[in-house]
Amino acid sequence: KDPYWPVERSGQLSIYFQPFTLWSLSDNNYCLAICVAPNGLSCNDGRGGEFADCAVNPFVRTPFGNVMPMQRNTLQLTYPARMDEIPVERFGEAHLLEVSELKLPQ
Repeated sequence: KDPYWPVERSGQLSIYFQPFTLWSLSDNNYCLAICVAPNGLSCNDGRGGEFADCAVNPFVRTPFGNVMPMQRNTLQLTYPARMDEIPVERFGEAHLLEVSELKLPQ
């Protein structure tokens, strides 16, 4: 939470689940992320909602990903393109991303 390095619009956040060989987050490459803004600010995605792009990918991407299934152990989130920037005087606050529809391994 550094006021001089804020999360920017369309900023990407990647989360890597380790050990890589154990995690396989989803069979269908689907997750849902909703941006929750601090009071008085917006997480507008430009389409009338507050959705953030969410994808589940393999750690190693190859052109054969559709032919040979690989473990999907990376979660990639993209903040909305039109979310409000948090003013410097409110640097202790943050846009939160709520992730759902993600299938964790059993």
